[in-house]
Amino acid sequence: ALLVAAAQTLGGDVWLLPLWQLPALGRLTLGADRLSAWFLLITALVAVPVFLFSARYLKHYAAQYRTAGAASIQLFLLASIGLTLTTRDVFGFLFTWEIMSALCYLAVNFEHLHDATPKAGLIMLVASEAGALLQLLALLLLAAHAGSTQFDAIAASAASIGPGLAWAVFVLSFFGFGVKAGLFPSMGWLPRAHPVAPAPASALLSGVIVNLGIYGIVRINADLLPVAMPAAGVIVLLVGAFGAIIGILYATIETEFKRLLAHSTIENMGLVAMGIGAALIFRALNQPVFAAMALIAALLHLLNHSIAKSLLFLSAGAVDTTTGTRDLNALGGLIRKLPWLAGTCLVGCMMLAALPPTGGFASEWLLIQSLLRSAELAPVSVRLAFVVAGALMA
Repeated sequence: ALLVAAAQTLGGDVWLLPLWQLPALGRLTLGADRLSAWFLLITALVAVPVFLFSARYLKHYAAQYRTAGAASIQLFLLASIGLTLTTRDVFGFLFTWEIMSALCYLAVNFEHLHDATPKAGLIMLVASEAGALLQLLALLLLAAHAGSTQFDAIAASAASIGPGLAWAVFVLSFFGFGVKAGLFPSMGWLPRAHPVAPAPASALLSGVIVNLGIYGIVRINADLLPVAMPAAGVIVLLVGAFGAIIGILYATIETEFKRLLAHSTIENMGLVAMGIGAALIFRALNQPVFAAMALIAALLHLLNHSIAKSLLFLSAGAVDTTTGTRDLNALGGLIRKLPWLAGTCLVGCMMLAALPPTGGFASEWLLIQSLLRSAELAPVSVRLAFVVAGALMA
């Protein structure tokens, strides 16, 4: 259903579906524009193989856990993600976001009999709620200024937002949604949650859930708050660059399969943030073509990462159930025992390594090209920020 909705919306105009109106909270409206549709499409492309894999994978837990409950949690989690991406008012968005976060906690905490699982799940939940508090403050500031909780009304009033309010909303929203996206410096929950989560939950976590943080950043700073602030773009660019380099450095020394993939998620979310930061800078400097180029690179890389990472997490689950270990040092020669699994891992790794002709190469090449456009910008400080980000990316 999400795939159909996304494909239909990508080819049409924005649609709105008013559901009900509450005197205290305003009107609850569902709708989708092309930004929502892109994230819905990514969600659907990841969800289909995850559910197909879960049907067989969850049998591994049948002796200890209620597998029907895990499947139900994943289904409701997917529904909450769809609602989060299509809600067009502040309170509806925050409500569906909290439902999604709670279901994500339940999905990760499925193997609750293991000693490490409750602690990892709690860390993830606390981090998520801390980020949600910042999101709440940012959205309430926008709603108070607009005099409405509807996203369309907030966007229409953005031109009259003063610099102080704009900066407050940017800082609160970027670092609030950055928690869910696994951006620096709030990415520590990812390598804790992934090793204890079932493989399907990990695939949804890195293939879909972290994308919602990116969605929130783009929705507020490119739609609800279209204010020219080049310094804000520089912050996003450099935060993404530092997160990317930290993620890849930790990944190079990791030997636990799923924890390595978690650090890779941190790296790739940093790359996506770099593209968003570049887009914000170009837009503020009245370079719409370069801004579109950078944003397209970021969203395309988000798609490629989601496909590759969900494929690799499902492969990690298959390796674990087949061999009983995720220690990479103990998995030598696996290609002879499971050649088909080695093939899927190879495809996922090629995408993450940005090797041609994979989509990962296309998105990272486009991202590099957008960073190189900084040579045509006048401010030396902005050029320096691009140089630092490009050096860290290399």
